[in-house]
This record gives sequence, structure tokens and C-alpha cells, in this order.
Amino acid sequence: MSRLEARARRRYSRYSVTNVFIAACCLVYVVTVFQSGNIASPLEGSSAFGIGTSNLGLELIFNAASVTMLGEWWRILTAAFVHLGLVHLGFNMLLIFLIGREVERYYGAIVMLSLIVASAAGGALACMYFQPEVPVGGASTVGYGLFAMLIALSRTEKRDLRGPIVLLLVNLGYSVLLSNVSLWGHIGGLAGGTVIALAISSAGAEGTGGVGASTRKKTIAALAATVILAFTIWTGLGWHY
Repeated sequence: MSRLEARARRRYSRYSVTNVFIAACCLVYVVTVFQSGNIASPLEGSSAFGIGTSNLGLELIFNAASVTMLGEWWRILTAAFVHLGLVHLGFNMLLIFLIGREVERYYGAIVMLSLIVASAAGGALACMYFQPEVPVGGASTVGYGLFAMLIALSRTEKRDLRGPIVLLLVNLGYSVLLSNVSLWGHIGGLAGGTVIALAISSAGAEGTGGVGASTRKKTIAALAATVILAFTIWTGLGWHY
């Protein structure tokens, strides 16, 4: 590998979609902590610093009523950046760091960005239908989408599938057992990731992984994510009634 290629790879790794997404989630958390004055529950309380008139997290978190009645469709995506506590943030960021970097390294930035959009929208869509009265937030929708991509990647690389499948099942069990976790958001995120994984698989084996992934795969992933997002917005704004 030439020195120029090595430098390009380091730059790509540093400014990857995965890293930028993690940084954005952490930034939103820091802002909500300053606004609320509560590091453990940043969406509650009021800061002594008097920063902002409204908590950023409350403006970004997914709320079906806000989307349908007020037309705030962006909550479908921005909810993925909002976390309810340090453990919630830490677990999700660790999961995305470990799996997201591997998935992005193989499939490339466009596919990773498409996965984030599809998983966040898929989670919001599932919550609209099955728990519309509960506000939800967190990047776990993206994490579950990554589980689907990890299984697809392991299948492509002819690795043992038992590890990724067990990891997924354990996390689904965790979602079922804990009452303060959005099971439907996780299922929707998994469904969104599965759509992207299947869409890429349908593009065949052309092209290499990583930044060299084929244009066809990138295009199909982006189109699939766009369709999922558009359908979720259409559903949320109530046009289906």
C-alpha cells in the first residue's frame, strides 16, 4: 500500500459516518445535560446556567403525536441522536462503534448512512403503529439495523453465523424483559437494517467491500433507505387516512 493510500484510509477512518454519528449523539447528550442540569436524566430538570428555553432532546425525540399533529417529521430521524441516560448512551455508542466500523469498512460510507436512515425510520414506523403514545429515543434502532448487516456480512464472508445470531437474540431478549426499553423500536430498526442487507445482496457479488463497494450496491441501498423514510413520513403525517 502506498503512503498516499494509507493516509487516505486513515482520513476515511477518522471521519467515517460511524464516527461522525457517534460524535453527534454525544454532542446532543452534552447539550441536553447543560440545558437540564441533570447528567443522569438529561431530559428532566432545569439548568442553573439557564441555557436555552427548551431542552434540545425534547425537541428531537420521536413522538408520534408531534409528527402527525404538528408535522414535525424530522423527529423520525433525530430521535436516534437522543439518549435518556449515561448507560443508555454508553451502551448504544459501544455497540455502534464495534459493529458500525466493521460494516462501514466493508460496505462503505453511503451504505452505512443508508442503514442509519433506514433503521431510524423503521424504528419510528413500528412505534407509530404499535406504541404511538410513548415518546422514544436512542440509537438502538441503528444498533439493531447493524445486527442485520453483521449477519449479512458474515454470510458474505462465509464466517460462522452463530455468533451474530446469538448476539441478536440476546439483545432481543433484553428488549423483551426490560419495561423501559422500546421493543417495537428495536424490531423496526432491525427490519430497516434487514431491508438494506437484502437490497445489497440482491445487487450480486460485483465490486469489493469497503470504500470500493460497487456503485450499484450504493445506489440500491440509498434508494431503499429513501423509500423507507418517505413511507414513514407519509404515514406519520397522516396522509394514509
